[in-house]
Amino acid sequence: LDDIEVGSNKLMSKGPQPHQLSAEAISVTANYNPKM
Repeated sequence: LDDIEVGSNKLMSKGPQPHQLSAEAISVTANYNPKM
C-alpha cells in the first residue's frame, strides 16, 4: 500500500490529467486486490 501511495503522490505532483491518475491508481490497486 505504501508503494501505491507514493506512486499516487508522484503522479499528483505532475497532475496534468487527474483522470489518468485515477485510472492508473485503480489499475495498480486491482493488481494488488484481484477482488476489485
